[in-house]
Amino acid sequence: MKLTTKLLGYLNKVFNTKPDSFLAIRVTYDGQMTWTVADRLLSFKIAGGTGSDFEVDLSQYTLFELADLMAAKTGYSVPYYDVDQGSLGATVLIDSSGDIDTSNGDHLLGYSSLLWVLIDTAAKELKDAKDQIIEMLKQMVIKTSEGEWADEWGSYPRIPRLSAETDLDYTTRIIVEFLRIRSNNLALEQLIEDQTGVSVSIKDLPWKGNNILLSNTLNHNLNSMVYVVGPKFTGGYVALFTTLGITVFKAGIFPTGGYPYWGLQANDNPLVCAFAVIFNVTNLNTLSLATRQTIARIIDRSKQSGTIPLYFISVGLLDTNVSGDLLNDQNHVAGPLAGQYIQVSLS
Repeated sequence: MKLTTKLLGYLNKVFNTKPDSFLAIRVTYDGQMTWTVADRLLSFKIAGGTGSDFEVDLSQYTLFELADLMAAKTGYSVPYYDVDQGSLGATVLIDSSGDIDTSNGDHLLGYSSLLWVLIDTAAKELKDAKDQIIEMLKQMVIKTSEGEWADEWGSYPRIPRLSAETDLDYTTRIIVEFLRIRSNNLALEQLIEDQTGVSVSIKDLPWKGNNILLSNTLNHNLNSMVYVVGPKFTGGYVALFTTLGITVFKAGIFPTGGYPYWGLQANDNPLVCAFAVIFNVTNLNTLSLATRQTIARIIDRSKQSGTIPLYFISVGLLDTNVSGDLLNDQNHVAGPLAGQYIQVSLS
């Protein structure tokens, strides 16, 4: 190895640093051929003849096995190898190069010095350590990480590797996930489709009132959101606020307008924004419970702070010309989303 000769150069002159070389193998070819031994790799480059270039990892063979391997290659021949040293590992070949068209250019020399054995072993460990440092640094960058280290990166944004997914494809998805814009509607739609394969539409709930009467019961709980426009709701259960421009829609009906307002008592909380997650299905059971729960987790993790998701399924289009006063009890949708929607729970 190159590092072997470098390390030998650091030794005190009292040491005999000569390799005690011997002729290990002679190799020829039926055309032009050069060879190189470097860092336990033997490579052949040819021009003409009947064979082809090839490389050999010397750590995998003895000298005897190496001679057989070369002799079996088309166009190559091995007129000599040292029978007495044939059981030695082929890594004893000394780093050098040759051209068979030059004098002794077909000679591959090996070393028999015990000092070389010791120093070459140390050089191999040092080179492996250096290579591992480079590999370690690669694992610290997502794009070049591999295997379990790529899986480690994917665990941070909770992106599991897909079945049979390559490191490159997986790390590309991880980078996309880290850089992904999350809090706008289009970004949420794309995020859900990327991670679950389910296509949804996410719409902001419109904010304009239609002077509609309040219902006679306002059920303040997580499954019954109240939407108001105008001043904060300060009345009791029954009221007529047409002059104030207040609109209220009961849960279960996709609202055509209104600010979300939340609280067990009137004036509990200021305005909170809600948005609709619309599934293009008429029966939510077409999606598995695990998928629905995953979608809920994605939205809860990625939505803007202070916003509340409401989930709906579509059940067909209806006339949007609503003339009645109590939208609370109607199955109509007026406004930009001209269809009938039913509020659902993902749990």
